[in-house]
Amino acid sequence: MLIHIDDNIDKNIFVGQLADMAGLSGAQFVRLFKCAMNITPHQYIIRRRVDTAKKLLMATDASIAVIAQECGFSDQMHLTKCFSRLVGTSPAAYRRSRTS
Repeated sequence: MLIHIDDNIDKNIFVGQLADMAGLSGAQFVRLFKCAMNITPHQYIIRRRVDTAKKLLMATDASIAVIAQECGFSDQMHLTKCFSRLVGTSPAAYRRSRTS
């Protein structure tokens, strides 16, 4: 399941699909996932997308808009909002702080 998320981080990932893969109802899957991981599947996916963005910000010169797309965010603003909430700084500031 977690490998599927990482392998498809740039695509839409639906909790219902994950539940089907696990052979569970959506509600059961969310409950068991949260119990095992301490966060909801959606929160986990967002965190993995932000982690991937952090790596790309350091390893490439790609624009933040391109990185947002490669990480499965709807647009640069969505990446910036999620990134800032989880990391405490914007993607641009994160990149600057790591390269200077």
